[in-house]
Amino acid sequence: MKKIASALLLSAMVTSAYATTSTATGFYLGANLGGSNTNAKYTLSNNNDVASGKTAGTAAGAAVAKPISEKIDAGKLGAVFGAFAGYGYQMGQGYIGAELFFNGETSDVKVRDASWSEMSIENESVTDDYVQSPQVRKFNVKKKMGYGFALRAGMFVTPSTLAYIKLGLEGGKYSAKADNTGSKLTITGQPDEDGDVVDITDNAATTADFVKEKKKNAMAFAPGVGLEAFINKNMFVRAEFTHVFGPKIKFDQNKDTYALSDVSTQYRHEVKVTQNRFTIGLGYKF
Repeated sequence: MKKIASALLLSAMVTSAYATTSTATGFYLGANLGGSNTNAKYTLSNNNDVASGKTAGTAAGAAVAKPISEKIDAGKLGAVFGAFAGYGYQMGQGYIGAELFFNGETSDVKVRDASWSEMSIENESVTDDYVQSPQVRKFNVKKKMGYGFALRAGMFVTPSTLAYIKLGLEGGKYSAKADNTGSKLTITGQPDEDGDVVDITDNAATTADFVKEKKKNAMAFAPGVGLEAFINKNMFVRAEFTHVFGPKIKFDQNKDTYALSDVSTQYRHEVKVTQNRFTIGLGYKF
């Protein structure tokens, strides 16, 4: 009798273990949609490192550029949709798996979008140097689609609900664009040869100098957390948060877009892109 009872108990344990293991083990695929917040940390700087703001060899009264470092943080909310497919294996309450994913999106972050931004120069006296304060008129960052691979590991907090973390590697198409079209430089309070104070507007830049764009295909670390709940043996819903440590994009722009011939030779644009993304998905396990 004891042997029969023991056999039945063992059989029940094996059946239970098999049922639990088979709940989430297998190939799966699904689709999701949600929202993203793409962030851009932008810095504008020049290559004049003279602390006084005077360029070597510049005569008194000439316009020169101080070292500058303008910083702007900007973000943009957007919609995202995608698909995923992978394989998971459940061991008791534990779970491990790997999946491929694709996200469709077009995030356009307007770091600056000024209708008009004068770059003024002010003088302290007739013989002092003039100080330039350059600003880019328009600057925007775009992220188009995302695709990659992720490892997942988690634990079933209920018989049908999985809490997990993921470590992903995500590729994407990024671009950064500086546009000074229509900008001009106004030097105020500039004395002429007779000592009269006049305003001078100068711009030697060509059309090609005004617009500069840098495109970059980059891979980024994309960790995340999520919950997955089985509706039945095969169907499940998913809620997931992902943070994408995007690339840094940097490029130089011709000094002539800021109109002065005797200031810094280049202006450098640098922007660091990150993204927070939240999606809801529906999947099917085979």
